[in-house]
Amino acid sequence: MVTRTSYALWNLNIKQESFNHIKIADSKAVLKKVSWSQDTEIWKYKSSITKIVFENTIHDMVNATESFDISENQNKGVIAHLLANDDNTTYTVHIQARNKIFANIDSLYLFSRFSKLTSIEGLEYFDTSEVANMSYMFFNCSSLESLDLSNFDTSQVKYMDYMFAACSRLIDLDISNFDTSRVINMSSMFGSCSSLESLDLSNFNTGQVTNMASMFLHCSSLKSINLESFNTNRVKDMSSMFSNCSRLESLNLGSFDTRNVINIGSMFSNCKNLLNIIYGDNFICKITEKIYGMYANCLANRPTDSSWDGKIAD
Repeated sequence: MVTRTSYALWNLNIKQESFNHIKIADSKAVLKKVSWSQDTEIWKYKSSITKIVFENTIHDMVNATESFDISENQNKGVIAHLLANDDNTTYTVHIQARNKIFANIDSLYLFSRFSKLTSIEGLEYFDTSEVANMSYMFFNCSSLESLDLSNFDTSQVKYMDYMFAACSRLIDLDISNFDTSRVINMSSMFGSCSSLESLDLSNFNTGQVTNMASMFLHCSSLKSINLESFNTNRVKDMSSMFSNCSRLESLNLGSFDTRNVINIGSMFSNCKNLLNIIYGDNFICKITEKIYGMYANCLANRPTDSSWDGKIAD
């Protein structure tokens, strides 16, 4: 039986209870309490970390610049070792526990703005089974080119908005095992992932999602998206969903149900090469919808349903 271990969030914008404060070991190995401040201790290295390594054993690392107790209960159950890279300006962080490391229920901004982060290893030891919020989780990890999250347990997650937004160099993203059956917000989930060329989301269950605004906004290299499993009957906002996907040539939206959508404006704007869209019978526009600029600078075929006549502003 695995002993539960958890570590406190990297993000400091979330108010934590006092027992979640992080203690660190200074050069004299004296533990001292650190307040939640963006400019103290481990957080000041955030923009200089190039690699994160999760490990299932705790061991000393003699070359560590600093070591931190980042366990939630402050029992040294989870230790982070900061090691300088060869250039002496960037760092690798080893996060260690004797068993799995459990992510916090609220993992908002967990790896956000790690702008030099190029790789994460040992994710098999990082358990996300309790996480409910993954919003902004990898936001602006602008140096990441590959990310394999095939081991992530997302069965409890409700929020994935901005999860990968601004990962501008991300080319290879494996989310093939994501369970999205509880997710209600996917707005800007892949926004500005400008290097992604394809996304297979055929495993996505979107039956609870209400917000898909800007979901693929500025994915300017995206050539294909598999959305055939999408259930959108609860979605209210699809504004700018595919805006500026300038390399897309076709979309199969046969499963899309827009009867509850109230904002669909700029949905396909600036999709300059998008010519063919497959619509289903439930892709219906209501007179009350915000539809301004839906096809601005886009030559794609319009829905044939008569309810659209004269109501689509370009």
